Parts: sequence; C-alpha cells; structure tokens
Amino acid sequence: MTSGANLTPARFNFQQVVRHLHLRSEFYEPFERYQPSEEFVAAAQRQLPLTTRIVRESFWTHAQPIGADVPMQGWKIHVSATHKNAVEILERVTRTCSDARVPFKFASDPFVLSLLLGKGCARGSSGKFMTLYPRDEEQAQALLEKLYAELQGFDGPYILSDRRFRDCAVLYYRYGGFTPIIRRDPDGQLTSYLIRPDLGLEVDERTPHFQVPDWLNDPFQAEEPEEEGSLLHGRYEIQQVLNYSNSGGVYLAVDHTTGMTVVVKEARPHVNSSVSGQDAVEQLRKEHRLLTLLSGSDVTPEPIELFSEWEHTFLVQTFLTGISLHEFTGKHSPVIRTAHQPEELNAWLHLWRSVALAVIRAVNVLHGRGVVFGDLSLNNVLVSVEDGRCTGAWLIDFEGAAEAGVDPEINMFTPGFDRPGRNGRSYMDVADDHYALGALLFSMLLPVAVLTNVKPDALDVFLTEFTQDFGLPDPFVSVIRQLLGSGGTLKLEALIARLEDWSGVAGRPGILTVPQPLSNEQLQRTVLSTLHHTVKTAEFHRQDRLFPAAPQLAHGLSLDHGALGVAAVLQVVRGQVPQDVRQWIREQPLAATTSPGLFSGLAGIAVGLASMGERRAAERAYQLARRHDHLYARVHLHGGASGFGLASLMLFLQWGEDTYLQDARRVGDILEASAQWSGNQVSWPEFGPQEVGLGYGYSGVALFLLYLHGVTGEARYLRLGEAALAEDLSHGRELEGGALGFSDQPDGAILYPYWLTGSAGVGSAVARYYHVTRDPAYRNQADRIRLATTAKYSVFPGFFMGLAGLGMSLLDAAQFLGDPSYLEDAHRTARGILLFSVKKEQGLTFPGDYLHRISTDLGSGSSGIALFLHRLAHQTGNPLFPDAVLLGREGARA
Repeated sequence: MTSGANLTPARFNFQQVVRHLHLRSEFYEPFERYQPSEEFVAAAQRQLPLTTRIVRESFWTHAQPIGADVPMQGWKIHVSATHKNAVEILERVTRTCSDARVPFKFASDPFVLSLLLGKGCARGSSGKFMTLYPRDEEQAQALLEKLYAELQGFDGPYILSDRRFRDCAVLYYRYGGFTPIIRRDPDGQLTSYLIRPDLGLEVDERTPHFQVPDWLNDPFQAEEPEEEGSLLHGRYEIQQVLNYSNSGGVYLAVDHTTGMTVVVKEARPHVNSSVSGQDAVEQLRKEHRLLTLLSGSDVTPEPIELFSEWEHTFLVQTFLTGISLHEFTGKHSPVIRTAHQPEELNAWLHLWRSVALAVIRAVNVLHGRGVVFGDLSLNNVLVSVEDGRCTGAWLIDFEGAAEAGVDPEINMFTPGFDRPGRNGRSYMDVADDHYALGALLFSMLLPVAVLTNVKPDALDVFLTEFTQDFGLPDPFVSVIRQLLGSGGTLKLEALIARLEDWSGVAGRPGILTVPQPLSNEQLQRTVLSTLHHTVKTAEFHRQDRLFPAAPQLAHGLSLDHGALGVAAVLQVVRGQVPQDVRQWIREQPLAATTSPGLFSGLAGIAVGLASMGERRAAERAYQLARRHDHLYARVHLHGGASGFGLASLMLFLQWGEDTYLQDARRVGDILEASAQWSGNQVSWPEFGPQEVGLGYGYSGVALFLLYLHGVTGEARYLRLGEAALAEDLSHGRELEGGALGFSDQPDGAILYPYWLTGSAGVGSAVARYYHVTRDPAYRNQADRIRLATTAKYSVFPGFFMGLAGLGMSLLDAAQFLGDPSYLEDAHRTARGILLFSVKKEQGLTFPGDYLHRISTDLGSGSSGIALFLHRLAHQTGNPLFPDAVLLGREGARA
C-alpha cells in the first residue's frame, strides 16, 4: 500500500488508547479499574466533618456535604497545583469548602495529578486538580474572594479552558455542567450538554481557551481587551501551528530580523515534570543548552535564542526541511506495499543503508560530546532524501536527553524503543540509545516495535521474515541485532564501517514468488488454539466486558469489540457458544443510551442475540434501536440507518416476520427520498459529514441496498446502491501499478487499505455488485483494488483495520468473482498475520489495534483473526452478511 498504510484514520483517537494503558495488565483496561492511593483523601478527610460524604473513584474523589444542593450547571471554580504544593492546597481549599458547605472533587492521588500535568493530557482538561460547585453566582463570588486570600503565593499550571481570577496563579473559573446531560452523539461519542435559557441543548465544550456561553457575561471580572496581532519577542511572526501538546505549541514562524523561516518551541511552566522534577520550561532550557553544545555538528537544529514572554518560555531554532522517519517509512518502505520489483527493492536497500549510516553517525556525534539522547523514535529523527539517497539526518526534541555529569537523572522514552528492563528505572544510558537505534532501523521497514510489549521476540521474528522476503543483506541484519543486544560497550564506528563495506549485492527476494498455501491443519490448529485462549480469558465477574477488548469498546455486548462478536465466532467455528458465556450475555442490561449501530450498538446486539436463539432479548434490543434518537442521524453501515436496515433484513431472514422486512424497506425508501443525485452518483449531505468506505462511507450504504434488492427484487434499490457505490469509487486514487486506493474522507490525504476504512471494504462491496450485475466495470475496479490489498505486512493484524480484514476482502473476491487466484493472496496475508501471534499458556493470541496490549474481540483482536483463518481453511462464506440472498443457499456455503 502507499503512504499512510502505517497510519490510522483521525476517527480513531490515540488518546482513547492511552487511557487504557495505565494499569499493569496484558490487556487494554479502562482507567476506571485503577485503585488510587490514600495520600490525598487522607489530607482531605482531616479537614472534613462527619456530615460530608466522600465518594472515591479512580480518577476523581468527590466530597459531598449531606443535604447540599448541586445545580445541573453554573460557574465552576478550578484550582491547579503542583506535586510539591498539592497537599497544602487541598487542605486549604477543603477547609474553605467545608465552611461554605460546597461540594467539590479532587484528583484521587498523585499519579492522577501527574496525568493532569502530563504532556499528553488534553489541553482542555489540563491542570484541574480541584473542581468546586457553588450553588449560585453569589456563592461563587464569595468563594473566589476567600480562595484568593488563601491561595496567594502558590504556583500551578495555567488552566487553559478557564479564566484566571485576578493574579492568583492557581485559581480559575468557567461556566459549565455540574451534573450535565450526557448523551452519545450521532457518531457514538459521549458528549456533555448545557441547557440554554430557551431549553435547547448546547454542547459543553472543553476548549483550551476561555469562552462564555452567548447567553451569559462574566460576572466576576471585566472583559479583557482582545490583543492585537503582534510579533513574538518583537521579531517572530507565527505562520503555522506544527503541533500542540499540554506542554505548549511548536510553531513555524518568520524571523523579521533575518527573513529566515524558523521553528519556535513553547514551554508552559509546571507541566510535563520529569522524575527529577524538571518541568517543561526547565526541559526547554536544557534543550537550548544541549543544542548550543552541539552547534555546528550538522546533526541537530541550530539554536537561535531562548526568551520568556508573559509566563511562557520560547526556544527559536533553525527550520529543517527534512521529513520524520515516520513519514519516510510510509513513503518509501517496500514492506507495506503490495507490488514489488527486483530493481525497486535493490534501490530501497541502498536508500535504507544511506539513511541508517546518517542516523548512526548523528547518534555517534552526540555520544562523542557526552550527550545521551534517550528518546530515539521515528518522530524524533528528520531526514532528507534526494535522488534515492539520504543527504542529511538530524535529531530533534531534546527534552529526554542528558549531558553526562551535568543533567539530573531522566528516563523519557517512546514505547517500543525502550530496552528490556528500562521501564521503571529513573535513568538511562548509552546502551538505551543503542537499543533504540536498533529498533529505529528495524522500524524503517515496518513500524511495529511497540509489539515487543506483548511479544518480546517480535523484532527477531519479523527481522528473520524480512530477510527472507526482501533479501536483507547480512550486514544490515547484523547491525540491527548488535544494536538490540548492546550492553553499552558497542562501538558505533564499527557498525558504520560494516555498512560502508557492503558490496551492494542483496539476497534473492522471496516476496516475488507465489506463497505456499498454509495447510488446513495448521490454519485450524491456530484457530482452535486462539479461541481456547479467548474463552480462558473471560472474566465473568465483570460488568463492563467479558473478554479482553479494544479501547474503542462502547458496550459490553457489541459486535465490534464486545461479547457478541466473540460469541458469533465461537458459534461459527465450534458450532456452539459455551453456556457460561451465554449466561453472562443474558444478564447484561440494555439501554437506549447505547448507540443504535450495527457493529457498535443496539442493532448489532439484536442480530447477535438472535443468532444465539435469545429472541426476547434480541427483540428488546431491536426496538430500542428502532426508536433511537440518532437512528437517522447518519446513513452509514457501522452505526447509522443502513446498519439498522441490514439488521432488519437479517432478522427477517432468520424469523420470517414481515415487520422486519417493512422496517428494512422503510430505511431504503428514506435513503431513496433523501438522496441528492449528481449524474450517476448520489450523496446524503443532510445526514452528517460525508466519509468513504464500507464502515462509514457510501460503500456500506450500497451493500445494504444490494441485499435489500436481493430480498425484494426491486430494481430501484439496486439502482440507488450502484449510485452510492459510484460516489465512493469516484474518490479512489490511482497508485503505483494501477492500484486503487481510498482515504476515509473525500478529500483525505492518506490512503488506507483496510476493511472498515479503505480499499478492502470498498472492494468487498464491488465484488458483490459484480456478482449481481456482471458489469465488467466492477470486475475491473475489483482487480485494481486487489493491487492495493494483497499485502503480507501491515502494522495491525486485526479485522477492521488490519491484515485479517484484507484477507476477508480477498476471500469475498474469490467467492463473488469466481477467481481462485485471490486465495493465493489470502494465504500470503495469513502468513503475515501469524507473525503477530503470541504464545500463552492457554493458547495463541494476538495484539489488538496499536499493538500495546492483547485483544480478543472481533473488530481488532484474535476472534476476528480466527474468523478469517477459519474461513480460509474451509472456503466458507462471510458469516457477518446475508450473502445467501445473493448466492443462493448452496452458493453461500461454497
């Protein structure tokens, strides 16, 4: 695949993943299961009377005076703190709130506070150590005055979403929800709302800047005049934001003194503290000093100046025109592509060597000047490439670096680039840089180094396979292995010499040969072992989930990441669902607050329950979906009207009751009535932003309409479906060799190969349309999409956004196009998936999306992988869709 094949769409928020990594577990775990320490609650209890109720949660601890009123919304007061002053601030604010009988909450322990002060904290939430809930405006004013006197002289981070009260550095306020209305929005995200004076609802946005609802004015302080645009430090004009974090921004600017384009890095005080206590400002000052030490080395940006303005500190440095190694890998690595030529692979090996040499030399320069970088990763190295060779490499972002004998201990690293045993240490050394450098060189092939967290031998397994598939020369492999095994005594000059001495001759690339098919015995053995592990990991005492799942889990029963997706695979493979799994599923509550979706919500839950024979529960879930407020807010298959329509069709086919067919028809008729035609294409602009693909785009709408046509025989549904598919296909872009790639948005920059979003999902719809219409244009489109989906390697192995989904699409094509050559490609994909397998005592398992933890669900984990491998072994149809209406009963099993 092309640029972006190693990335995930913007819809998939990495912050959601991070929130599931704080507990020590081999699975993704919600932070709600964290058990906080006692330090903060003990300090608060010493100041509170018996008539105050304390409610402890993982993240927040609440203090609620018995009988005190808490309005739904109002002016809330926030107090920030640092680790050094948190206990004293907590005691003072607690006394004040106790005297006034004001409810409040505070960060449950120092670890939670460190998250609020961390670089990765959402900027709209940063620094909010305590939140107070005054009953009205008058009480809020009195509290602000009292706290102003109590908290003068304390330091803390600026709370970006709020307004500071006068000149008190830790006292802030904003208008927002106290006990807000929380609903899932049309895209399934939990959203807080305020009630307007006209009783309408307005989103309670946590923006990183102070704002007041348009029906209110700030009652506590006069409005501040808006600042007119001016040059930073009298000379720098900000042109573009390159990055924002809780620590501050990184900006592209013009220096009006020299006319040069420069990079300006910003640091906010009291955030992103290291183990030594250095905050972002001190780290930026250190970076300036280290860049000055390394000035003239040609391996770092040149420092221009360091200055403070208002309360922030800024470092100005030269602008480098290179690209990050992360971007370089996406653009140049042959591993994530589907088509290969010997001359192209040979050119890549020469390019890889030139980049590797430049990066090793850069690290060697640092070590020669007594600096350990500490946080080598794909995003902290820039390279420039011209005419197939590297012309420069630079290390950037020195906040994790240290000069020997000068800087205090620090141990900042990127997961996957940390040497075994580094996690938990308070320091780093040269050996850590060596290991990270080896992981970096490996990641230039495929960025899956983080997989070592769940599969310690991952780099060795993949490196062996790369050597066979791409003919990696012995010196390349040897250099990487030596770096990964370094104890700190390794001489980088020796590795440089070894790479320089390479003869330029590569091994024979095995990727150019037709792969040997995996035996049915091996496939089925893997499937059964995987499902055995899955069942053994069930936790029947839990209410939030049964099986280890992805961070995107929205409901414990959902098809995508919940128990019913796993149960569906167990039913297909084993022919039954274990009784204790069935019982857990029966006991789970259903609520209208769950999204109505097919994969993520109530419609899919209804289908899953029906397939298990749980008809009453299925009907209850179906009716909740049918009456859902957001049912027609979106048209897509994943969570919108088309998904509900498909669920209706599947229940009609199972139970034969006409009411379900009428519901499916109603969805089709609404789609027909609301479609906006443009030539032979349609769109639905009234139903939210347009996306592309099977899950969220019009390919999924087209798939539902094809099944509706198959059941009813009505040509109008087929015509509408073809127009919807034509709209998605119009956004395909030609890649190398004539392949057809798709982004997740009509104008998206990154192309994806995946099933839920990208070429594979569109291809699954196209193959079915070819089978029904026999239009040769669809066959041509299917073959072009094939060229974008026949990868052996991708960054994730799972179904929705990984290799298993590519394999399922290839099996769809083999079935609906009648072309067995697609099976060869599916076997290649299966071999790539098996490289991710993790051996456990209970059987085989696989990492979920993002590779940080094991997942067993359908959408991202081992159950979805087992479904693909089982289908590949037995040449069955896709059990997730009612393909019998297109193929006939016998064809669906063929």
